[in-house]
Amino acid sequence: MVRIRTGRAVIRYPIRDYNSVLLVREIRTARYALPGGAYDHRKDGSTLDTAVRELKEELGQGLEVVAAQYLGVHRGAIRDHDIYLMEVTGKVELGREVIGIAFFNSGRENKLPPQTLEDHIEFVRNLYRSGVLPGNRQPGITYPYIPRRLMDDWQREVRSWRQQERFKSRRR
Repeated sequence: MVRIRTGRAVIRYPIRDYNSVLLVREIRTARYALPGGAYDHRKDGSTLDTAVRELKEELGQGLEVVAAQYLGVHRGAIRDHDIYLMEVTGKVELGREVIGIAFFNSGRENKLPPQTLEDHIEFVRNLYRSGVLPGNRQPGITYPYIPRRLMDDWQREVRSWRQQERFKSRRR
């Protein structure tokens, strides 16, 4: 069986005091994933090119990658995800393949239900555990601009999950 190669981007973003990772909610699965997609040999010279191309398709052509570093590969059931840490500038705007954003972090602010996450998010969890991604906010990192409406949408979704969890715990 031929394994599908993908390029994925880890974009850091500060949420309170946490060094969080920006995730996209994909239209076709409604699950959260790192920005990225399948390697296309006609368009991309490498999976880094794939990650940059897909990042711009999903989060806006106005984004510029300032720096990129290869972090490793996550071997999923049918895909091999090459994952890159990127510093990005510019304004985030949802592309046609994405219906929302969210943030994953190592702290108590991480409110994403596990069933909504793609399997390669485990790779990010391991980066936090190993210290490759520091959990605290760091000086000197370049962050993209995320419009208020996208942040508000994400906060509404988090409140909805919290209400569902409270309702479940009362019924027990």
